[in-house]
Amino acid sequence: MPLINKLKELWQGYHFSPTSTGPSGSFIHVAILTAIADVVAMRKLTGFISHSGNHFCNFCTTHKPQIEEIGPQFHYTRSSQNHKAPIAKWLWATPQQRQAIFSEYGVQYSILEDLPYWGATRMVNLDIMHNLIL
Repeated sequence: MPLINKLKELWQGYHFSPTSTGPSGSFIHVAILTAIADVVAMRKLTGFISHSGNHFCNFCTTHKPQIEEIGPQFHYTRSSQNHKAPIAKWLWATPQQRQAIFSEYGVQYSILEDLPYWGATRMVNLDIMHNLIL
């Protein structure tokens, strides 16, 4: 958590002291813009269930039984709201309830959710080399 606390602090802004090239100093904001990983690492980092779970995709809300279906009526894009709502439930749940929430929604809390700008549904990229080439 020290890293997350430091990232929160840097998101608010940091002022560099004046130098000869910048007499008034510099003010910057720091953020994690994206996470790039293979499927296994991405899911662990962002709190998604394994790709073998019922909610195998972290970009849509398709369930495993619907994998053969084609069409937009079967594959809804996962939004920030339908991602964060179960996480809010998960935070206040007992260990048994957490497991049920994880199984039902395919998500659990990740420390990255503490960052004010983080969005697991839009800030994660799949590493194509590990998924298609190797």
